[in-house]
Amino acid sequence: MLDRKYICPVCSLILREPVQLTECSDRLCQTCLNAEQEQMNIDLPRTTTAGACIPATAQFEEVHEMLNIFAGGIEALVNNEQRLSNESFQMQITLTILKEESSKLK
Repeated sequence: MLDRKYICPVCSLILREPVQLTECSDRLCQTCLNAEQEQMNIDLPRTTTAGACIPATAQFEEVHEMLNIFAGGIEALVNNEQRLSNESFQMQITLTILKEESSKLK
């Protein structure tokens, strides 16, 4: 898994032309920074305050936490699938044995 420091918190892709914000050390793609600046409709220098970095970082942390939850759920489903497959196989064997034994009783 790629270290999240190489992922842009705005576009969630690998950083392209990365820009590091000096106050909070967040890294963004240059195009994402430009888009954020345009969206705010003001000219900002390449530095910003820590407060401006928190929403993007918090949002990234929330997405990261959700992905971890989903990954845990997927792992549980895979484990359940394997367990049920094994149980099904054991039941098929048991059924075959019972059929053979019942035919001997007749």
